[in-house]
Amino acid sequence: DEVFAFMCHTHQLTGRKGILEATYLYFAKRNLDDDLKQIVLNLYRYHNPMISIYPAAKNVLEKYAETGLALITDGDAGVQTNKIRALGVEKYFRDIHTTWTYGQDKSKPSPFCFELTARNFGVEMSDLVYVGDDPHKDFLAVNNSGGITIRVLAGKYRLTQAQGNLEATYSIDSIGML
Repeated sequence: DEVFAFMCHTHQLTGRKGILEATYLYFAKRNLDDDLKQIVLNLYRYHNPMISIYPAAKNVLEKYAETGLALITDGDAGVQTNKIRALGVEKYFRDIHTTWTYGQDKSKPSPFCFELTARNFGVEMSDLVYVGDDPHKDFLAVNNSGGITIRVLAGKYRLTQAQGNLEATYSIDSIGML
């Protein structure tokens, strides 16, 4: 109960990104055993998140679903799958890849999941159009293949500067502009 209360409080203060790090520090200060740490980590990774899709993002998915969309997302497969289900977006995508399913070395910017997507759609990588927000990892693979990339300048990466093939072909201020 104490750990859960701490995690909830941390979430309110820092958002979900700060929970894991703060919880590890919490355990370190209290010399709690590794089994308990793993239990808490699994609770975080495999809980059903209380999240909802932004209305503008839903509108875009509804608008383009018939064209054939794919989703490529980094992170623990269980965590990402729970997010996809909680958002109710799987119905919009013909192809979904959680990169860690194939190994952490297949995370973006690896071209691996982009190549799978192109193959599943029967197109070349140069035919792909990819929309993302993180210039550190989202655009390199598709840029290197000659595809089109679109960066949404919103969220935590909106002010991040990128150069060369790390930057998208085009930038937009919000997902609703697609």
